[in-house]
Amino acid sequence: MDELGMQVIGAATTFGHTDDYEKIIERIGDGAIVIDNPNSVELKEMLVKYKPDLFISGLKEKFLAYKLGVPFVNGHAYENGPYAVYSGFVNFARDMDMTINHPAWKLIEGRT
Repeated sequence: MDELGMQVIGAATTFGHTDDYEKIIERIGDGAIVIDNPNSVELKEMLVKYKPDLFISGLKEKFLAYKLGVPFVNGHAYENGPYAVYSGFVNFARDMDMTINHPAWKLIEGRT
């Protein structure tokens, strides 16, 4: 996410294998959290504690993020994708920008 000026604070996978975790750890940088098969309680704790500017996950976590006032993008790209290859990266950057800068977030107390 360096290309977009973003810092990854955490990553997770539900069906990851050892090589998946090795790739995640290599790419996310020092100090980031890696969670194996997170449940909604763990995700809630992470969102409340770290207050990320954006949460990228699968569709089932969308409403948890919204309930906690955290902007959300469906990383599986079912809604606005695809997020594959160069054009996908452009789509992904567009969706993140539209989500983070949506006027609705200014209506939530404590968000700027």
